[in-house]
Amino acid sequence: MAPPMSEPVTLEGPVLVVGAGLLGTSIGLALRRRGVAVWFRDVSTENLRTALGLGAGQLSPDIAPPPQLVVVAVPPNVIGETLRWALTHHPKAVVTDVGSIKTGPLEQLRAYGLAGLSRYVGGHPMAGSERSGPLAASAALFDGRPWAVTPHQDSSREAVDLVLELVAAVGATAVQMSPDEHDRAVARTSHLPLRTPHLAPRPPHLARRSSGCESPPRPASTSAPSPTTSGSGWGAGRISRRCGGRGWEDSGSRRPAPSTSSKRRAPPRPASGR
Repeated sequence: MAPPMSEPVTLEGPVLVVGAGLLGTSIGLALRRRGVAVWFRDVSTENLRTALGLGAGQLSPDIAPPPQLVVVAVPPNVIGETLRWALTHHPKAVVTDVGSIKTGPLEQLRAYGLAGLSRYVGGHPMAGSERSGPLAASAALFDGRPWAVTPHQDSSREAVDLVLELVAAVGATAVQMSPDEHDRAVARTSHLPLRTPHLAPRPPHLARRSSGCESPPRPASTSAPSPTTSGSGWGAGRISRRCGGRGWEDSGSRRPAPSTSSKRRAPPRPASGR
C-alpha cells in the first residue's frame, strides 16, 4: 500500500519581511499584489515608513498570529544573526533569506547549535535595480527572473515547498541547487575586472533571463552599512557579467569606469552625515 501523500503547501501568510530595503519592499509589493498579508520589521524607521506608505505591507504587530514565513532581507554582514533571531523567535515559521552567499549563513546557524534548522531554506533572487532603498522597489522586480533556492541536507520538504511557493508568488523562476553549488557558480564569475567580464563562464542556472540587462541586482538595502569585500566571504557574492555592453555586479555597487585622462584628479570630498 502506498504511503499517504502529504498535503500541498500553500503560501497563505502572514509573511514577515525583515528589512524594508529594495528587495524586502519589492517582495512585499509583489505578495500584496497576490493578496498575501505582509508584515515588516526594520531598524530604520524611515525605511519602514516608506515601505508601508507604498502599500508593501503593515508594521509587524506585537500580538498577532505567528507568521507562516519569515524572509530575511538585510545586509550580508547581519544575515546570520538575523536568521538566528527569526528561527528562535518564530519557532513555527519557515525562514528564508535573499543573500548572495549561502554557505556562510548556514555555517553560522550550525555553529549556534539551533534547533529547527530544518525550517531554514536559503534563497537568492537574481534581480535588482541601479537604485537602492524602498523607493526603488517594484512589485514587478522579480517577474521572469531566476531565484536560486538552496535547501541544505536538513531542510524539510515542507519548508522547501513553501519557499518555492514564495518564488512563484512574486513572479520569479525557481532554480534549486545546494548552497555549495550556488556559491561555486557565483564564485566562477566573481572578482573579475570590469573590462573582461565576458571571459567568465555564465552558469546557465544563474544566467539573467530576458533582455532586462539594464539593472544590476542589488542586496536588500536597510539602514545598516554595506559590508566591504573581504576574505571573510561575505562580500564575495558578486557576479560580474557582460550585459548590453556594460558590466554589473550582484553586490549592487558599480565599480567606477577606468579614467582615460592622464591628469590627476582631486580626491572626492566625503559625504555629509546620513
